[in-house]
Amino acid sequence: MSWLEVIRVRTLYESESVLSYLTAAGETLAAIPGLKRVEIYTGLPAGTDLAIHLLWEKGAPPPYGSEPGQRMAGDLRRFGLVDHTTWRRREASGAMPGAGAHMEKP
Repeated sequence: MSWLEVIRVRTLYESESVLSYLTAAGETLAAIPGLKRVEIYTGLPAGTDLAIHLLWEKGAPPPYGSEPGQRMAGDLRRFGLVDHTTWRRREASGAMPGAGAHMEKP
């Protein structure tokens, strides 16, 4: 089962220390079994909003996120406001098993 953790942080100003933390954390997270992908996004137009997506391929999602995700959310609170959510992939009815509820462009 695929599931996604989204950790968003809103800072008062663009900070290299936040990006340095995320780079180091991403390297550590890459070694965790079951974690398929780590993506970091910067909000537009200002770079004060950041979103970290952790895509998991293991078991059922914990309601409050993974231990690494909870730890990261806690660490990011020193930089600003944090929102941490967990999402389960929704399967489309009538679709092939594992296809998920997404659309592909032709």
